[in-house]
Amino acid sequence: MSALALFARPLPFPLHAALPLVWRSACCLLLSAGSLPLAAQSAIYPSFLLQNDLTTHAHLVLRSSETVFRITNESEAFLERSWAVTILQPAGNYAAQAICAEDVFSTIKKMEGRLYDGSGVFVRANEKKEIREYGSGADNEFSDHRLQVLTMENSTFPYTVEFKTRELIRGFFRIPEFELQRLGEAVEQASYSIVAPATYRFQWKGVHTDIQPTVSTAGTETTWTWTARNLAAIPREKHHAYFDDRYAEVLFAPEKVKIDQYTGDLSNWTEAGRFF
Repeated sequence: MSALALFARPLPFPLHAALPLVWRSACCLLLSAGSLPLAAQSAIYPSFLLQNDLTTHAHLVLRSSETVFRITNESEAFLERSWAVTILQPAGNYAAQAICAEDVFSTIKKMEGRLYDGSGVFVRANEKKEIREYGSGADNEFSDHRLQVLTMENSTFPYTVEFKTRELIRGFFRIPEFELQRLGEAVEQASYSIVAPATYRFQWKGVHTDIQPTVSTAGTETTWTWTARNLAAIPREKHHAYFDDRYAEVLFAPEKVKIDQYTGDLSNWTEAGRFF
């Protein structure tokens, strides 16, 4: 099976030189906002407008994140992600990567990245050749499991990266978790939606979060959406107890699955044992 995965240095110039630059950038953004297309306006992430309570103890700020897990049926789904991260210092450089897994059960349909400077001004989009492929098998192991990796690092801080990915998944017995927050990360806005046939059933559990979903039904589809805003960073301390720095998340488990032509019921341990 595929493993679905989901991320202040001192100013490089004197403060008296930085202030005019900041204000000039802010004025340019405000004056030009009315003439820019809506898509261009929403793609600007000025780091100097971040609230102090979000940058304290943070090496990065998740500016926006939207994940949609769209279930077609018990054996097929699409995972669509769009997120932007402002990286404040080198410790946050890991978030300048997007990683997608691909094998016989999953296909990557889209993988795009964009880079913005500290003022939120667009710098460049990725080139196709920048998406690197790596095998995930151990030595002497033959595997069709591959990782596609896109890196958009910048040499100066802060800077912002924006990624969009889309994956087709065939045959799954888990729903990707809503990874809300890691240690040292602040969150400005994040949402996770599951869109499925109204008859689809799953269970969920929050870890270090008590957010509740909003539920809506349109026709034969039901949408569950979890949303979080303005989460201050949890300091990353030595010898902490959180695996891979993961602090807050929402976990999901489907009750019915279908892999190849095999169906299973995971709603209780007895039926799960029969399936495996």
